[in-house]
Amino acid sequence: MLKADKKYSFEIEVLEKVKKVLESGKSARTIRFFRRRNGSN
Repeated sequence: MLKADKKYSFEIEVLEKVKKVLESGKSARTIRFFRRRNGSN
């Protein structure tokens, strides 16, 4: 499964957040994203 691959962990995190917001009936535009502080984008 992709969750085991560190390379995709950020993408999975973002997509799960988008899915949660959309399932709650909100627009994807309402999502706030912040950069991680550990040096990755």
